Amino acid sequence: MKKIIIVFCMMFSVCSYGQAYFIYQEAEKYFNGTDGRPQSYEKSFKLYEKAAKEGCVLAEKKLGDCYASGYGCDSSKFTAFKWYKISAKHGNVDAIYALGFYYFFGIGCKSNGDKAFELYRKAADNGHPLAIEALHDWGIYRYNCGYDIPDLKKLNGGEDVDWYHFFLEEK
Repeated sequence: MKKIIIVFCMMFSVCSYGQAYFIYQEAEKYFNGTDGRPQSYEKSFKLYEKAAKEGCVLAEKKLGDCYASGYGCDSSKFTAFKWYKISAKHGNVDAIYALGFYYFFGIGCKSNGDKAFELYRKAADNGHPLAIEALHDWGIYRYNCGYDIPDLKKLNGGEDVDWYHFFLEEK
């Protein structure tokens, strides 16, 4: 009996996520005006919202984008930050990078360089090219401002870190 319940729960989870992903795909069609759908940011926003509430991580990140830019809704950096944080918590690498960006510049939150660095590093560890570039730029900025970068140097055996190649060579 336990096996039947476990299999049913697994099937229910997959079907629920499948439904949310289908809604997300429909939202993408309206957002981009493809597959015979007229472009409608309002319609896509409502569908992203529904898919996000049903657990679609991609829709969570896209809601952050909509709030950040005002696509189909009133622009709100605080609400964008909230959705990026939710999506990042669920492992969306693009949302992790976006959240790092928000922390770095203090958009929708108080600026926090340590948190931004941590998030950029996490996104870069997963191959996000903009996060790798941000870390590279971060190192140049800190170096040019006269900051010692001991935590970065430790990662590379005491030498300055070439962020463009540091993550790419490890993969």
